[in-house]
Amino acid sequence: MKLFRSLSILSVLICCFCTPNSNNKIDKNESIVISIDNSETFMEEDFLNIFQLESIVELNAPEGFYAAEITKAIITKKNIIVFDVKIGQILNFTSDGEFINNVVEKGDGPTEMSAINNFAYDSKKEELYVIGPGNMQVKIYKLDGTFVRNFKMDTQADHIALLGDKPVLTLTYFNPYFKYLSILDSNGDTLKTAFPFPKETFPIGLHHISGNLTRSNSGGVLVNEPASSTVYSLGNDLKLTPKYKFVASGDFWPEEDRHELNAYFEKLATGNLTFLSKYYEETDSYFFFNLNAKKKGGRLYVVDPRMGFYNILTGKSYLSNSEKFLMDLTGPIAVDGNSFFAYISKLKLSELVNSDEKWKTVMADFPEIRILEKADYDTPVLLKFGVK
Repeated sequence: MKLFRSLSILSVLICCFCTPNSNNKIDKNESIVISIDNSETFMEEDFLNIFQLESIVELNAPEGFYAAEITKAIITKKNIIVFDVKIGQILNFTSDGEFINNVVEKGDGPTEMSAINNFAYDSKKEELYVIGPGNMQVKIYKLDGTFVRNFKMDTQADHIALLGDKPVLTLTYFNPYFKYLSILDSNGDTLKTAFPFPKETFPIGLHHISGNLTRSNSGGVLVNEPASSTVYSLGNDLKLTPKYKFVASGDFWPEEDRHELNAYFEKLATGNLTFLSKYYEETDSYFFFNLNAKKKGGRLYVVDPRMGFYNILTGKSYLSNSEKFLMDLTGPIAVDGNSFFAYISKLKLSELVNSDEKWKTVMADFPEIRILEKADYDTPVLLKFGVK
């Protein structure tokens, strides 16, 4: 019965949202504490009071590749590469949003993939590292879709990032190491595993809600465990150090209970829990993040995503107030300079502009996006925001 309740809770949240070296040492360097209780260093404002819209890119894909839900993006000078979780495709666009190609062909052949979980991008070689569910291997492709090579893994993975040419993976909870993180060499051999968890842990898809891998501003990788409010930095020396830690009296799930996932979902269902979502990105000046805020006052819904940032230079943080449109805005999913990108569907953006005078005023500066134009299908829009 408890499992059924947990699965039901998860479905609601998702709709809105060993032979190898087992060195698990984590350096206990002092992390940056982001206290949402401290009104001197943590402020809440309306979204458009802390962020300004800098640019808009509508991703125009041809029939057969209608993008539906962008959950990851890589931004280069010439390309926008996105992963659409709904259609299970990695799509390559020009920087102006014009479709170039589908990178990975679907299928069961040696150069194809039947499904995709995640990808990472090697900017030096212009290659994509791709992983998929039920597929214990990493396949590497050029941007034009040319298959380069593949190598096997010992287990399945949910997320992937690159530390130089070393794949960094968050593993499914059903793996032989009973560890959450694995670092491989360029041939797929395991160099290190970290973040152990109890053998009886059953994740029930927690990776859809929290837990992430992304690039750090120093060229390393940022990672956090699901149900954890601490983000770690992984350096080229393969050492893990806690970098950001969110704290508040009674708001966050206790760090020592992060593997008690049934109880975690039970608490989520009440709305009385603040948690770090799987979306966060770092630049030289800012750590952008997405927090699902604890229910307060007369709010009637459990899911309340907010976007905010920690200013690395001043030590102060800002979080957006509760606003309905944030349930339709996914991000931060990528960064460029000191700005971040978020995804929204064109249909939802059109509804927002028609119902909110502030957004109508903001969008007036971007007449090239014909937001009221009707189409036979919806299209994804990437919004680039900077800090005011």
